[in-house]
Formats: sequence, C-alpha cells, structure tokens
Amino acid sequence: IDGWADGEGMVGYLEWTMVVQNHSSWNREAVSTIQLPKGATVSRLTLWVNGEEREAAFSAKAKVTEAYQRVVRRKRDPVLITTEGLDRIQVRCFPVMRSGNMRFRIGISMPLELESSTEAILPLPFFVDRNFDIPSRTRHHIWIESRGDLKFPGKNVSFDLTSEGKHRFQGWVRGANLPSFANTIRVSRKDISTFWNTWDESALPVVGNLQYLEPKHKPTVVVLDGSWGMKSRWDDVIDLLGRATNIKTIFLAGKEVEAFEFDTPNDRDRSIKSLQRYKPDGGRDNVAALRDAWSTAIGIDGGQIVWIHAQQPYALSAGATLHRPFNRSDAPDLIDVPLQVGPNVVLDGLPLLSNIHSVPLLGQGDATFWDRVALIGKLPFELEQGPLPESGHETSKHLTRLWAVQKIHRGLADGMDWDDLVPI
Repeated sequence: IDGWADGEGMVGYLEWTMVVQNHSSWNREAVSTIQLPKGATVSRLTLWVNGEEREAAFSAKAKVTEAYQRVVRRKRDPVLITTEGLDRIQVRCFPVMRSGNMRFRIGISMPLELESSTEAILPLPFFVDRNFDIPSRTRHHIWIESRGDLKFPGKNVSFDLTSEGKHRFQGWVRGANLPSFANTIRVSRKDISTFWNTWDESALPVVGNLQYLEPKHKPTVVVLDGSWGMKSRWDDVIDLLGRATNIKTIFLAGKEVEAFEFDTPNDRDRSIKSLQRYKPDGGRDNVAALRDAWSTAIGIDGGQIVWIHAQQPYALSAGATLHRPFNRSDAPDLIDVPLQVGPNVVLDGLPLLSNIHSVPLLGQGDATFWDRVALIGKLPFELEQGPLPESGHETSKHLTRLWAVQKIHRGLADGMDWDDLVPI
C-alpha cells in the first residue's frame, strides 16, 4: 500500500497493489469485498497483462458487469470493481490461471479524518470478505509520504525524509492485522480551515471548509448474533454494549429471538447479566431478529439499528422479507458490524440504500466504536463549487474527485439517472 496525505487539504490517496496466486489445477475466480475509508472512492484500477500495466475503464455498474461477463466467457483477463453499498467495493478477477497469478492495483481517493485542528488520520482499506486465503507469512508493505509529520504505531517501521523534504514512513503489517491499523496513521497539519482545488482553467474551484463534528448518539436498537462464530468475541461485545448509553433494546438471535430491555439502569443491569450467561452456539436466524428490531426502531424518533454479528454464510429465513421495510423512506438506519472476515448473504440480499452503513470491528479499536457509529455518513468538511477563496490551502485534484462523488450520490438520492450524472 503506497500513498500520500495532505493534512492541510484533508485529502489522501492510496494505491493498493495485490497479487492473487492460484495453486489449484484449474482456473479460478478471485472475489473479495473491501471496506473503504469513509467518503472514499476508487479513482484508478490497473491490471498487468503480459507484464504490461493497463488502465481500466469506468462506467455504470450494470454496463461494467455485463462487460466483465462477456470477457470472462472469452477467457480473457478482466478485473471488475463494483460498489457494494456505501464505502464498500467488490473486486472480481477471472481467470486466475491454474498455477499462475494475477496482479492488479486499486487507486483510492479519500478524505482524511480530523483528529484535532493540528492532526488528521489517514485511514486504510481492508478486506471484509474474500474467497481466498492470506497466508500467515504474508505481510502488507505500507509506504506513506506527507509534508507534515507522520506517526504509525506498528512494528518494523522506519521514518525518514525524502529528497524533497517530505516525511515518509515504511512499515510492515501482517495480512490479518490490517483492520487493527486502519485508523492509526496520524498526519500533522497546520491549523487551516479552508482548502481548495481547480480541476482545470474552465472549471470553478472546489472549496472545502473544515467543520468540527461532535458525535450525536442516536437511540439504538441492537441485533446481537448468538451463533457459535461469536464465541471468541462474546465477552468483548458485552463490554462494548455495557459502555453504550443510547441503547433502548437488544434483540438476541438465539434459538428464538429474545428481547432485552436497556432503557433504565435496572433493565440494563439485568440484561447485561443475562447476556453474560449466554453461550453462543450453532447457527442462528438473524433475519427474524432484524425484523423485530425494525418494528421497534421504526417507532423511535431518530432510531437506528446496530447489527453485531459473525459470518452470515446462510439466511435461515427469507432475507427478502427485509427488502421492503428497509426500502421505506422512513426506515431507520442499519449499521452493519461484522466481527469476522467472511460472507454476509443477508446484507447482500438488500438493495444499495443510503441508510445502510458498515462499521466493521475486525480488529482492535472498539474504544471509539460508538463515536464512529455516531459520525456515520458525516465528513469533517463541506465541498462546494464557488469563487476562489482569498486565503487557504491549494490541494490535490483528488479533492475535486471527492466533490464529484458527493454530488453524484446526492443526485442519485434525488432520483436522477446515472447517464445524466456522468458529465460531472
């Protein structure tokens, strides 16, 4: 993972280069789902064909999927990236030749997260699902540059200055540990509140104005997976629930769906003790618990649902019954919280809606979990086109890319067609 961060401009760019190897005796398709940093977008995709790096084309999801399937039938070398909800992408590669490999690179433009007026965070992407293994010996090589000072807590890290006087660090992170380091790269910044970029001379500047966000915790209904896959993280999850002050009800997906009230201190104490005694076991029907949670949350002003779960390889009841409730204009937000890398057929069966979000808890860092939930969908700046500011910091064109993505999302939410938004 190579990249840079502009602390004053609150923007960064990463390129994640991957090599997928196929040790089997037949051609295979490699499929993965990647969690992007909040507000990020894929702005580049390249694939090595016969040793030559080639750029990908961008189009609507249906069109590129059709093109991918057409090329797959001809057994060529396609790689496809499509959206899998807000801040998630699916990456598909075929064919990864038997006893061969496929190499590709994903470029990601992203906003930084504001830690304080003089420090920002450069977040990292990571896998939330994949149909291939990452060997224990595999390590991610991370190389980041910035005009500001950099901090990174990993081991085997070296810091130095480039010939241009930029700060740089190189580090190694074991493959499975990447989520634990996703929010740990700190970038120092000057206390500048306005930043801008002009794409070309014919375009108005895109201007960003920094805003300091305070987490506002919504009343929450929790769906808690009671399956065997939760066993290793159960105590941690109960501690996480015990620290929350905004939970109204917890629906436990056990042999039957069981409700635990959290609305008063006495209810809370009784519910925590009961959940501590519970032993996760077997496979559990989370769809029924999600339906009950929806029925409760819809009656709470500003309510949301937080779904904490292990892998969901099967839907034990019809996941399609969730489609209509969560597609309503007044539907509560659903925050998906996977604890493990793996499939989620329940979420895959729901449409790509703006009220469905993801805050994975695959590694360390649960101390900030509830604040991250409270700030879902919120960025530390507003981007608008307008006149050139009298003062501020000129940053990269990646800021304009982020503005375009935000404008497209707003247009789609307002019912505009994709073809009308492409000229942006």
